Amino acid sequence: MSVELQKFCENATNCRIKRPFNKGPWTYATNGHIMIRVPLIAGFRDDGPNAEKLYDDAMKADGECVAFAIPALPPVTIDSEECSKCNGSGSKHDCPGCTCECEECEGAGEVKTNSDKAISVQIGKVPFACEYIRLLGELPGLCLREPAEEKALLFKFDGGEGMLMPLRTTRLKTIKAKWRRPENGEAASHQTPLDSQDIWAAQGGRE
Repeated sequence: MSVELQKFCENATNCRIKRPFNKGPWTYATNGHIMIRVPLIAGFRDDGPNAEKLYDDAMKADGECVAFAIPALPPVTIDSEECSKCNGSGSKHDCPGCTCECEECEGAGEVKTNSDKAISVQIGKVPFACEYIRLLGELPGLCLREPAEEKALLFKFDGGEGMLMPLRTTRLKTIKAKWRRPENGEAASHQTPLDSQDIWAAQGGRE
């Protein structure tokens, strides 16, 4: 099963990472929040950032990746609303006949909102953006390193590996998934870290 690398570059603001790129023996895809790498695929540009050092530094922390089942996520809904930056005009300036497009809505006069943007997924005590957890759920054979607060979440999948930055705080709604370490010599691959989930309205803090 091949992974669609471009999905992991969506919404990147740095032009150097808007497309996958090659570094050393790996091909990387990232938008600055989530990053994956797979064995080198010829044909991608090789002038991207030094993602190899970033990942290797993160891997120095102790711990192993264990099998993890992504919790059930609500269906994605896309809504449109008037662009607050241009008040629906689609223009960058107020001058008559302005042909400069509003950068926020790209001239459309409205912006689309993704329902995932209001949801966080809390694994153990660490919250992550729902839209990126949804991406992880598409990866075959997903295994996670135990999440740590304010640290990148390391993961592996069939054919590659990656890392995901956590949120600084929970969002309006949160899906909670418990994390349990293997016990009594249990093989990590036999662990089922997820044993409950719940959607709740965040009240400005975490458990």
